[in-house]
Amino acid sequence: MTAALAALFLLLAGCSLGGARPGSTRHSPSPSASSAAKASPSPGPPDAAWHQFLGSAARFGIGFASPALDSIKSEWTAGLDGAEYGEPLVALGHVIVATENDTVYSFDLASGAVAWKQHLGEPVRGGSLPCGNIDPSGITSTPAVDPVAGVVYSVAYLSGFRHVLFALDLKTGAVRWQRGVDPPGLSPVVHQQRSALTLSGGHVYVLFGGLYGDCGNYRGWVIASNTDGQGDVLTYQVKSGREGGIWAPGGAVVDPAGNLYVAVGNAEGSGFNYGNSVIKLAPDLRELDYWAPSNWAALNAGDVDVGSVAPALLQDGLLFQAGKAGIGYLVRTQGMGGVGAEVFSARVCPGRVDGATAYNPPFLYVACSNSGVVALKEGAGRFDIAWRSAGGGNTAVLAGGWIWSIGGTTLAQIAPDTGEVRGRVPLSQAAHFASIGAGEGRIFIPAWNQLIAAGPA
Repeated sequence: MTAALAALFLLLAGCSLGGARPGSTRHSPSPSASSAAKASPSPGPPDAAWHQFLGSAARFGIGFASPALDSIKSEWTAGLDGAEYGEPLVALGHVIVATENDTVYSFDLASGAVAWKQHLGEPVRGGSLPCGNIDPSGITSTPAVDPVAGVVYSVAYLSGFRHVLFALDLKTGAVRWQRGVDPPGLSPVVHQQRSALTLSGGHVYVLFGGLYGDCGNYRGWVIASNTDGQGDVLTYQVKSGREGGIWAPGGAVVDPAGNLYVAVGNAEGSGFNYGNSVIKLAPDLRELDYWAPSNWAALNAGDVDVGSVAPALLQDGLLFQAGKAGIGYLVRTQGMGGVGAEVFSARVCPGRVDGATAYNPPFLYVACSNSGVVALKEGAGRFDIAWRSAGGGNTAVLAGGWIWSIGGTTLAQIAPDTGEVRGRVPLSQAAHFASIGAGEGRIFIPAWNQLIAAGPA
C-alpha cells in the first residue's frame, strides 16, 4: 500500500462524527396478505458472509451491522495478476476474487495469505476483438459461491474465444468440472460476460451482452447450468433483431419464488424489440412477463440503456429500475404490464445510473455514475429523494453502519440516513463499475490489481 493510502486510512481511523451511529436501526417490512407481497423479498438480518454480488441472489447489498466501521484501518493488501472487475466475495473465512488474467484467488480473511490460486487459462487479447475496452479480457463478472457444496463458480473468457464455466473447490481451488457456455448461435467473439453470476435453485445463471462499442451481431442471452455441471444447459435469447444485451454488473435478481428479473440494453429490430426492458423469467428460463418505458424506441435510438443497472426487488410487490437517462421507475412484479405500465417514475440522477441498487427498506441507495449516491425513500407506490451525497458513484453497499461506494478512484464512506460523507480513501486505480465486498466484520476493496482489506480501527 502507498504511504498516501496508509495515511488516509489513519485519518479515517482518527475521525469521529460524534453522537449515535447512523443507520444502526433497521426498518421492518410491513406485513401484507396480497399475493404480490408473498412473492416479494424482505431483507433479513445482516449476513456475515457475502456469497454473491451484493451478498445474495436477491441483491440487497446489506452486509454486517456489527462491528461498526465508524473508524477503519487497513489490515492487509494483496497483489493480483490482473485487473479485478468483479466484486470480492466472502465465504468460510476466505475472500474470493477473480481477474482479467483468468485467475481466481482465495485469500485468508484474517491474514491476507494466499490460500490457493487457480489460473484457468490464457485470456483473450483486446486487440483480437472487433471492439471493446478491456485488455486482456478474462474473468469480468463476479463469481458465485455455494458454501454448502463448497464450490466457487466462475466464467472465464479463454484464448480461442470460448466462455467456459468452471466449478472450483472452495477449500483447494481444484477444478471439479468445467463446461462451455457458448450456446449455438452465440458468437463468442462479440459477446461479453460482464454480469455477475447468479446461483439459485440448483442452477448457475450466466448472462451475456456485447462488447463496448456494440460491434457485431450480438444479442442478450441467459444460460442456466445445473450446479453439478450435468445435463443440457437451458437458454433464453432476447427477442431483438440485434443487441438487447444483458450486461449490468449486478446481473439477474431472484425473487422468493425463484423467478429471475433481468434488465436489457438498447436493441435493434422492427416494432417492439425488447430493447430497454425488464424481463421476468421462470427458473427454467421461460419468459413470464416484461415491462418497458413508453419511450423505449427513443432510448434505443440514443443508446440510452435502461439496462445499465440491475433491477432491485422491493418488499411491496414492486421493483425499481433506472438507466442511463437517470429516470427511476417503479414496476409491478406481478402483472408487469408491458410498455408504459410503470406505477411511478421520476428523475433520480442528473446523468446515468450504473451497476446495482442497495435496498434497506424503505431506502434505496442508487449510484449516480461517478457523481455520487442518492437515497430514495420508497412507499405507497412512489419514491422521494431523501438525500444526495457528493461521494461515490458506483454500486453502494451497506456495511458496519455506513454506505460504501467507489466513485472514480476514491472510496467514499457515507452516512446512510443523511448522505454526509464521513471520509474518502484514494485508490491508485479501480475498474469501471467497481464495488466492494463485505463480510465477517471487514470490507474488501478492489483496487485494480490489488485487494485491500479494511476493518474497525
